[in-house]
Amino acid sequence: MCSSNGSISLLAVGLPDTPTATEQFDLRVATSGRQALAMLRLMYFDLLLAGDQVPDMSVWSMIRTIRMCWPQQRWALVASHITPREEIVARSLGALMVIESVPNCSRLHQLAASLLGRQTPATLGPVEIGTRWIDPVKTVEV
Repeated sequence: MCSSNGSISLLAVGLPDTPTATEQFDLRVATSGRQALAMLRLMYFDLLLAGDQVPDMSVWSMIRTIRMCWPQQRWALVASHITPREEIVARSLGALMVIESVPNCSRLHQLAASLLGRQTPATLGPVEIGTRWIDPVKTVEV
């Protein structure tokens, strides 16, 4: 699942600002939903960070396509203004979490450690970074 050097691979799309990769995580950035889909065809990513600013399609269309083609792909929604309805849609589409701001390098390190099983997601502290953790649920038609 992880790259040969033990780092975690992240794909970010639709985010206004994205931290750079480090030794602990390899971060790739797609400039469009179509590019993200093409990158997913070529390689496995431990986590997709989907922002609400995907230029060529809605984030929901992109996620539905990803869930259909790669149902095991883990993803998180990064959105500064999310409505209760959007949070329900994110939950129904299997979001691991909803993050209210782009995580900085320190938070991405914590997330990477969590995904590698070195700590639990609860240690990221929802209040501390404005994150609402979402338990994965079955995909339902919305």
